[in-house]
Amino acid sequence: AGDPIRTSFEVNGRKVQVDCVGLVAVRFEEDGHLEALAAGGLRRFETDTFRLALEQPVDLALWRQADGEYAGVLQDCAGPVPPPLAAITARWSRLAVPTPPGE
Repeated sequence: AGDPIRTSFEVNGRKVQVDCVGLVAVRFEEDGHLEALAAGGLRRFETDTFRLALEQPVDLALWRQADGEYAGVLQDCAGPVPPPLAAITARWSRLAVPTPPGE
């Protein structure tokens, strides 16, 4: 939940374009490649070295592990891993949305 984020910005001189909801966080390696990404309701994320476009919005966190491969977590994403995400890595875990207290 949150406000739509449809914007372009720079991180350490690297241009980022994003379409998501609520939050976006990104970290780059020194060579400019994506090291980590977290976003709510992500539909599109683009840099000069990484592009991701999703038909349905997804809450996710993605990071590069010590072996150099990506791994990630999808929150409240039913069904198969969307193909654009499966193309990045097969190392996806899933989390359910927590039930608020009192419900």
